[in-house]
Amino acid sequence: MKRRELLASIGTASLVGLLPNPAGAQSGGSSEELLRRYVEGFWNTGDVTILDEILHPDITVPFDDTALPGRDAYKQRALLSLQNRQQYPDATYRLDRVIGDNEQAAGVVIWSFVINIKPPAEIPIIIFTTIQDGLIAEWVAVVDTYAFNQYMMP
Repeated sequence: MKRRELLASIGTASLVGLLPNPAGAQSGGSSEELLRRYVEGFWNTGDVTILDEILHPDITVPFDDTALPGRDAYKQRALLSLQNRQQYPDATYRLDRVIGDNEQAAGVVIWSFVINIKPPAEIPIIIFTTIQDGLIAEWVAVVDTYAFNQYMMP
């Protein structure tokens, strides 16, 4: 099993409460602060300068069967995503919990938004990161598409 698959399996099980935190994993610390600044700082405010402060210059982010090469490529893609927020103008992101250390971390993000007269949606997003030199060097996010599709159904 590849390292990323193992991290995903253990991280997902831990985050949804099926397992205790892996040995040596801690809540809090620099990995949590990096993730919090990314999720609640950048995604909620759209402040692109935050990315220069928290992303490694050589960050790898898988996207549509390819990897975005480096911080500048990722910033361009992220700016496009922010423009798409017109569809969900009241969307907010909240970092719910994090497990990990100063090299790897996994977390649950809650994506909240409202459409028409429905009650607010709370869609979980599981994130997996690798930290290098105190910066996010790898970022993988998995959106709970089942929950999203259920919410979107009439």
